[in-house]
Amino acid sequence: MRIWHRGKLEAEHGEFLKEQGVRIKPLFRDANSDKPSHYEFIVAEDEVAWPEVKRRVVGTHTVIRTEFTKDEIAQAEWSIAWATSSIGDLRPGDYGWSTEFFADQCTNCGGGWRQIAPFRIKKEPKPGNNVFADFGSAFELFCAPIVLETFKKRK
Repeated sequence: MRIWHRGKLEAEHGEFLKEQGVRIKPLFRDANSDKPSHYEFIVAEDEVAWPEVKRRVVGTHTVIRTEFTKDEIAQAEWSIAWATSSIGDLRPGDYGWSTEFFADQCTNCGGGWRQIAPFRIKKEPKPGNNVFADFGSAFELFCAPIVLETFKKRK
């Protein structure tokens, strides 16, 4: 198991991140600037740089993701599947939270919605080697036919 953190630090921390070999992406406040205002980083807790990155991000937040080995997943009583591939560009134009497709959504928090009608995507997705895909949010999960076939065999 590995625990990953994604966050951002001000540009002054850029040299440290580069020296430590942390994966970074420059972020620009002004599109015309050639100097980044911040760096987005991704670092695992078992990497040498993590303790210092952790110290530097105090008072901010990071997005945390836990990555399990295949053996850990296979031995787990429960698992959650998340897509690493998005087919969001294939959504129908009026998909959104349209009342044509969804009902019972709370107007305050957005929770409680349920799908009430099928929708069609624009064309057949081409997920490559990925067997799971989503529309770019955490609310839907699509799978290749082989996933369903595998579940049917395990009944």
